[in-house]
Amino acid sequence: MTSQILRFIILLLCACLSGFSQLYVLFPYFVAGLYVRNSPFGVVHGKPLFMAYHCHRKPMLQRVFPTPYQISGASISQINVTDYGILPDTGKDLTDGVQRLIDKVGQEGGGNLFFPKGKYLFNLSGKGLFLQINYSHITIEGETDSQGRLLTEFINGGTTVSGKRNPWLSPFFITTGEALQPSNQFWGVNFRKPKSIHMESNSLSDPGSDGQILTPPFLTRITSDAPAGSTRLHVEDSSSIGRYVLLCMFNTSPDGKLIKELLGVNELREEWLTARRAGPEEAPSFQWMVEVKEIIDSHTIELAIPLLRDCLMTYEPALYQADLLEDIHIRNIRLNSRWNGLFRHHGFPLYYTIHQTQEMDYGWNAINMKRCAHSSIEQVEILNYSNPVYVQDSYAVDVHHLIVRGYDGHQGQKMYCHTNHCQFHHIDFFCHYADMMGGEGNAYGNTFSDIRYLNPTFKPVDYDFHGFPEGPMAPPAYNRFTRIEGFRFIKSAGAIYNLPSCATHNVWEDTTTEGERHGDPLFYAMTYRVKSGAARIITALGFTVA
Repeated sequence: MTSQILRFIILLLCACLSGFSQLYVLFPYFVAGLYVRNSPFGVVHGKPLFMAYHCHRKPMLQRVFPTPYQISGASISQINVTDYGILPDTGKDLTDGVQRLIDKVGQEGGGNLFFPKGKYLFNLSGKGLFLQINYSHITIEGETDSQGRLLTEFINGGTTVSGKRNPWLSPFFITTGEALQPSNQFWGVNFRKPKSIHMESNSLSDPGSDGQILTPPFLTRITSDAPAGSTRLHVEDSSSIGRYVLLCMFNTSPDGKLIKELLGVNELREEWLTARRAGPEEAPSFQWMVEVKEIIDSHTIELAIPLLRDCLMTYEPALYQADLLEDIHIRNIRLNSRWNGLFRHHGFPLYYTIHQTQEMDYGWNAINMKRCAHSSIEQVEILNYSNPVYVQDSYAVDVHHLIVRGYDGHQGQKMYCHTNHCQFHHIDFFCHYADMMGGEGNAYGNTFSDIRYLNPTFKPVDYDFHGFPEGPMAPPAYNRFTRIEGFRFIKSAGAIYNLPSCATHNVWEDTTTEGERHGDPLFYAMTYRVKSGAARIITALGFTVA
């Protein structure tokens, strides 16, 4: 707080010394800094409305917890971490000890790591340390009482922001699949004819992207058309196909016929620069991660999920290898942090450093389920994190019975890139996020249900579709949203070159909205909103300075 006040005073003095004209330019930013989230000095608003929290609306955290998952075909050992010298309530940083135990258990085939009641401290050094789960069949589980109340608390003591490259992919306090896909890197099939293009938005926390991504190994080509709803594919050679594959279809015409079909448009607008690259650079715009149920013979496979769309030879479909961890579970734990709560979306106004801006947006992250399958986050309470939950490049992950409280932040829950056929349900939010729920990239076949926004101060909040994450991919499609309560708009946002923000076949039903004015539309394109008067001048100045 002190540093923010000092920074404000210095900026104001410099403006005064430079003359009234400079002060006039800066004044709108100080005024705008009084809006919605925090004061311009970085003083976090308290949450004093006790009655609103505890009496007005009730959370949905179950009182009787379900029977733990039984992993078929595997004998999973039960491990009490205190037997390995990992003790709660000591005030010591336990990051190294817990990480060594996770790695040891993983190398031995997996196990259930049980953390008895108490507080466990991590990342106190401020060196960006985080817990990695790089092995299958790992469960992180806390203790509950007879009423199901959480008795085990993990506390993250420091930021994990990594801002040099793709800071929005910075490590989370608990990150899976880091050995398969390091943080700050995208994964997927690239353009067949890529051009060297550096893309950068107007966000102060965005250093831009050069488009480099980790690319999975090619497996085989598909040899005949298959209709939507079919589960069988004919391939050139099934001998190298594993349990999970990435099915890709490419734009094979310069006009981008495939991306137009996915977006449901006849023409691509001039400002949709990423979408317009799809045809000339032959983007694999349809990238769908799916489980292989059975290898029928050397030229035929059966999928566990029916095809979402027609698989046509016109688009030269092919299969790529998708390496995923399995049976990773995080449950019965409260996750807390020592974040001071300072948050201004993308550092607005402009008196924060780039590092501070990146820390606000991407530095206090709770759980990223990355590159995993048939895994879960369940019965978890998350307090004081700017980004509570991401599911990234994963298949069949179940996120359910979560409560999110504490400071306001950036993104409440997000399906990122190749997040396919995952479930998000029974989640309650008691704090405000710039983007309450979000979707970005080839996120297909996911379901969201029984999700409620219960902020006691009732700041309007939106669902955020965010478009293309990287050039060769495409926006979210084929997702279903049911019994969503308390949201205002279904919003289109993101960098203008990554629009449109979503593709086709996203279904909303039984949704209750709050906070909109009479006559407001449910679907709201933030990028194309028309401003007038002072708002237009302030916005123009902001973009100019940024």
